[in-house]
Amino acid sequence: VIIDSGTTDTYLHKSVAEPFDEVWRKVTGIAYSNAPLRMSKKDLLLLPTVLVQLTAYEDSPDPSSGRNFDSVIGLAANLDPTSPQDVVLAIPATHYMEYSPSKGTYTPRIYFTESQGGVIGSNAMQGHNVLFDWENKRIGFAES
Repeated sequence: VIIDSGTTDTYLHKSVAEPFDEVWRKVTGIAYSNAPLRMSKKDLLLLPTVLVQLTAYEDSPDPSSGRNFDSVIGLAANLDPTSPQDVVLAIPATHYMEYSPSKGTYTPRIYFTESQGGVIGSNAMQGHNVLFDWENKRIGFAES
């Protein structure tokens, strides 16, 4: 996956499109698409926050070491006990839905088009501090 603040939107692997749509339909009652939608700001705020789980770097401490990751904000411990040190990137609707004032519509800006990897764009990075650790070849995320 590429982390690119110069890319406005987020592009995820096409293999997650179907499971994403299944959950989206259960939560919203409609199919996910990138077509513009007419909705109020109130309706926008009712849309789900999209969670993207990023695998922890290889040198992470062993989760069986007894360390408790449950209280660390932004880690997957409570959502995925098998990978407690993975980072969960939370993308609220106000970040992934782009408003067009001239049309009065909101357009979802998370796409499921990639055949290899994906791109985490600036809409997913909003509200986060991103640390690029070139020396250790790692990237860190923290809610800002």
